Amino acid sequence: MSYILYYSPGAASLAVHWMLIEIGVPFELRLVDIDAGAQREPDYLRLNPSGRVPTLVIEGCPMASRRRC
Repeated sequence: MSYILYYSPGAASLAVHWMLIEIGVPFELRLVDIDAGAQREPDYLRLNPSGRVPTLVIEGCPMASRRRC
């Protein structure tokens, strides 16, 4: 299973990051620079239309989204 965590320091990403470490799965971290407004970029909004950080993507399906993958 593949996991990607889109995170930003100070944006409540630590809990998700910690749990990924605790369950021992391989994952990729991708920084979202909220100071630069990266959470409002079209690529990020496709993952999380609300533009909130963090977003966890599991097997290509963003967990922040209400849509089904």
